[in-house]
Amino acid sequence: MILISEIEVEGTKVKFYDGIDLDIAMKHPTDGSNGFIYCFVDSWVSEVKKHQRSSKIDSILDEFEYKEFGSEDINNNYICIYQTNGDLEVVYNTIKENIQQKLGKPWFVTSGINRGNITTQRIT
Repeated sequence: MILISEIEVEGTKVKFYDGIDLDIAMKHPTDGSNGFIYCFVDSWVSEVKKHQRSSKIDSILDEFEYKEFGSEDINNNYICIYQTNGDLEVVYNTIKENIQQKLGKPWFVTSGINRGNITTQRIT
């Protein structure tokens, strides 16, 4: 997990990382007290496999019960994970620019609230 950059958005820290440490992601506060984390990974499947392999080894060496990782283990609205498939720079720049363009501009719900998916529109 390598820090690419850090910005502040309306008083909240936003950090962008190349890669992800799933242990850190699972421990990240769910109340937003430590800001937002954006992680860019080449392959989600590879990251999960690396974490599971490492956890199995650690469970043997440190004698604790191994628990298989599931995506529900990262149930946190302050973590965003993007799979880049090798295009880190393009995805990172797009996400960062999108966040910076929305600063100070309110959003409102336009549709989908009754179906569980919410569509928003920026007021310009």
